[in-house]
Amino acid sequence: MFGTIRNNKARWTVFLMTSLLVVSGSQLPFSGSAYSRVNTTSPRRLPAGNNTTTNRPAVASPVVQSGPTYNKLLQDDSSGDVFRFNSTTGDYLYSKCDSGFTLMGTETVSVRGSTYTLTHNPSDRRVSASLDDSTHKGSASVQYPPGVTIGTITDRDTTNDPGLSDSSPPQVSLIAPNGGEIIDTGSTFTISWNATDNVGVASQDLLLSTDGGNTWATITTGLASAINQYIWTAPLIANNQSARIRVVVRDAACNVSRDDSDTNFTIWNPPASFTHVAEAPIYTTSGGFDAYIYLCNETANSIVAELDFRQPSSGAAANAPAQLSLADGDARKIRVADYLALGSSTGSVDGSIRLRHNGASDSDVQAMLVVNKFSEEQSFTAPFAYVASSQAADSTMQCSPLFYLDDSMTTSLALQNCRNYPVDVSVKLVYGTGDPATPNGSYYLPMITLGGQGRLSTDLAAFKGQLQGAKWGSIVVSAPPQSVAAHAVMRSAVKGVACSSSFVDPRMSTNATKVASALKLDYDSMT
Repeated sequence: MFGTIRNNKARWTVFLMTSLLVVSGSQLPFSGSAYSRVNTTSPRRLPAGNNTTTNRPAVASPVVQSGPTYNKLLQDDSSGDVFRFNSTTGDYLYSKCDSGFTLMGTETVSVRGSTYTLTHNPSDRRVSASLDDSTHKGSASVQYPPGVTIGTITDRDTTNDPGLSDSSPPQVSLIAPNGGEIIDTGSTFTISWNATDNVGVASQDLLLSTDGGNTWATITTGLASAINQYIWTAPLIANNQSARIRVVVRDAACNVSRDDSDTNFTIWNPPASFTHVAEAPIYTTSGGFDAYIYLCNETANSIVAELDFRQPSSGAAANAPAQLSLADGDARKIRVADYLALGSSTGSVDGSIRLRHNGASDSDVQAMLVVNKFSEEQSFTAPFAYVASSQAADSTMQCSPLFYLDDSMTTSLALQNCRNYPVDVSVKLVYGTGDPATPNGSYYLPMITLGGQGRLSTDLAAFKGQLQGAKWGSIVVSAPPQSVAAHAVMRSAVKGVACSSSFVDPRMSTNATKVASALKLDYDSMT
């Protein structure tokens, strides 16, 4: 059943041959506790030739929505905490400089002479502030909830407040861990984020929560502005599925922003020392799909294995990793949905799965993912690839022999970073049949950076307009050695067809000049 999609109406078999290419590359250096990274990659160029093009699309700037504006400022003489408000609308913003905590609200402002007084007493807070513009003095108090004072501000000279010349907070986005990762206790994981400021970032802090964001403990403080990655050692604690990271960024005026992991990640104590790791970078379940893992212990020895269900989409959450004790020759069939909490999700859920085991070699445990829909219509398979194992090939390139795009067929490309640190990934679409009378060329997707254990699934139909009308082609993925697993799936709900195109590392066949991939495409109808 692996690699074959059955349909009793029509079958096509396509045999594709792709030449092995050798592309050199080296792994990015990572050293120290925290570091900044600068992309110095040079643009790639292809030899000139008939109907051959190389393009990189521009990356669109993010759309930033405007928020409330503030024309009055109180800044504490000691802590630098800031209370801003609008003397007309009553909008206010309180910011704690140390933790990045912010509180926003709206209340009516009363004015008597040169003195502005703001009070806000809803059920969840007590906020008061007073500013005398004639004496340039003011104060504020914030209780949140009522009775719990979280901050006071004493400003004896508002004319010298640093926040007067800079009211724009930094922009910050946490990249990893952003939710769904599984990080072993005692292992290192590179926390990564992006932070900018209109004047300049002054300092940055990192915090850890093990209760879903209710309380926070400090990892480190005072990181310099150039740092956007930090090598963190996961604490030696009991298994915890409610971990989150927070990054706090402030500028010299004590404008503060923060960003947390979108969802929980797991800090985990594996039951054994797993030296062999395989990845299936895509599965689909729910919404009419059902996914199964078929695996087998190929040896005469007992093996401990683990399945890690990571980063499910559509609001679903993964249960704890599945522990498997495999006797010699033991074979298992495992339903993916049984290890997910789907919640209110009614559509399809996708993600990736990591297989780890303590056998003597990678091949001791063989596994395949099979995804079914509507009695095998739109079904596909994905092998568990031992990409990140020390026994894996160490080249920087993987090749998939086929993608196909037309008005009804789409190709999904899934990439999974197998490492706990960021990696840069280059994806090249080599399109055309090779016939000089038809469009042929290469197109590079924008450079992709995957955070630690990061996953990306992209629809190549978004780039169809860059292929000069060509529908067929192959995919080349370049990344640091033993770091990224890739898989491509072509599907058409209109034609009732699906097929997979696995990626092959050329170093796996060093004595061969070509690699063959056999794909069977099943159509319900040819019309």
